[in-house]
Amino acid sequence: MSHCWQSNTVEQQQAITQTTQGYFNDEYTKNKLDLKEGFDFRHTPNPGLPDDHSDNYDPQGVNRRPEVQHEFRETNQRYFREMSRVAFRLLEVFAMGLGLPHNALHHLFQPSHTSFLRLNCYPVRQDAPPDGLGISPHKD
Repeated sequence: MSHCWQSNTVEQQQAITQTTQGYFNDEYTKNKLDLKEGFDFRHTPNPGLPDDHSDNYDPQGVNRRPEVQHEFRETNQRYFREMSRVAFRLLEVFAMGLGLPHNALHHLFQPSHTSFLRLNCYPVRQDAPPDGLGISPHKD
C-alpha cells in the first residue's frame, strides 16, 4: 500500500482497479513504467445512485471508487462539478472572443461530456533509480 491511498488496503485498490475509471499503478510512457499511481474519475450522472448502477453507465464506463470512503466520492463529485463550471465559463469566454453569443458552444458539451479528472501521486519508492522520474520525459 502506498502513501497516496493510505486508507485503502491492497484488496480495496484491486477492487477499484481501472477499467476506464478508478485506481491505476501500471501506466507506461515510452515503454518505461511510470513511478506513479493515479485515480481517474468522471461525472456521475445520478449521484444519488451507486456508481455501478446502470443509470450511471455511459460509453466511457463507470466510476470505480472505494465503497467505504463516502467522503472521497462526495469530494470527487463536488470537485468535478466545480471544474465543469469553470470549463463552461472558459467556453463562454472563447465564444465571446470569437464574436459568438456566450452560450453558442454549450450544445457541443451538453447534456453530457466525456471529460474525466485524474489524481496523480508520485510516492517515495525505494526501488527508484537515483535519476528516476515519476514519469518518463515526453511531449503532449
